[in-house]
Amino acid sequence: SEKLVSIEWKRLLGIYPEISKKIYEYKKIELKNGEIYFRILLGKFTTKKESEEYCLKVLKKNKCIIKTYE
Repeated sequence: SEKLVSIEWKRLLGIYPEISKKIYEYKKIELKNGEIYFRILLGKFTTKKESEEYCLKVLKKNKCIIKTYE
């Protein structure tokens, strides 16, 4: 739920303290089956390559969902 976004952000900060240097926002996502999720967006990055490198170095993930939102 939307109320849990800030709780999840704090949990992620405990795992990845480096993300505190980035701005975060969230976006409501509704799936085709009607389920609703709130996706935490981390940024801002100047290029897709920069975001991919951040994903590997800081988050230690091989794959992140990289989107452009205006």
